[in-house]
Amino acid sequence: MPPGKYGMQEEWEKEGDQNILMDFLLPTGIFLKFPVPRNDTIKNIKKMVWRNAKTEALYCGLGDPEGYVFTCINDTAEREEL
Repeated sequence: MPPGKYGMQEEWEKEGDQNILMDFLLPTGIFLKFPVPRNDTIKNIKKMVWRNAKTEALYCGLGDPEGYVFTCINDTAEREEL
């Protein structure tokens, strides 16, 4: 998952662990936090998010994963669509 223009470039450039701990807030209010491989694609990460969300309350309120896009708050506190 490549960082955006103002994204987490320094996180992806760090040596060492091949995973990065990410927070995910879904539209239903589900909050997830789990490690994500640095080189994984958005599509694969989205699959992991939906798989992890299956055990949470309000999962049934989520639609098809293809209907959602990822956005992040970058290190300059700006919203960025990935």
